[in-house]
Amino acid sequence: MQNRYVGDIGDYVKLAILRELARGRSLGVVWWLFPNEDHNADGSHRKYLEQHTEWKRFDPGLFEALLEINKQNELDVSALEKASGFRNAVFVSDPVPCEIRPFTQRPTERNRWLGKIKEKLKDCDLVFLDPDNGIASERLKLTQRCAGKSVMIGDIKALQDNNRAMVVYHHQTHFKGGHSSEIHHLS
Repeated sequence: MQNRYVGDIGDYVKLAILRELARGRSLGVVWWLFPNEDHNADGSHRKYLEQHTEWKRFDPGLFEALLEINKQNELDVSALEKASGFRNAVFVSDPVPCEIRPFTQRPTERNRWLGKIKEKLKDCDLVFLDPDNGIASERLKLTQRCAGKSVMIGDIKALQDNNRAMVVYHHQTHFKGGHSSEIHHLS
């Protein structure tokens, strides 16, 4: 997640689904916050907010809240936290430690960061992870800055708890064999 994405179509769909899943649950949301990048136009998919008839019906309250965020240009995850309507949710917006120098210290800092997150989520029975790019490929190394955009399988395992359901945002990749092969490979 990057702050510049706040309120885009992905947020609308993710939060609408999460609002349904979280009913009667103790929710924790980990934004997996990565520093804003400006080398591309990703995250500017907000045209849906001009298409009220087509989109508002899925979650009218959330739609209106995201429309207001867009009008105010309030591009920060704290705005999503307010808009989501999750009254007692635990939100974790501590940035992923991906800028650490020397880069060899990034895995250690990430483990420390995960430990703090796990403590914050200790009473949550539903956890949503929102990494920028989803679940990492096996080739990605924690020493790489771009590893901050992904959740590693080890990160998911570290945040699991016996009775905890987890939802992890994941972009479809170009995995050989397609979507089904990728799911089988990750599980």
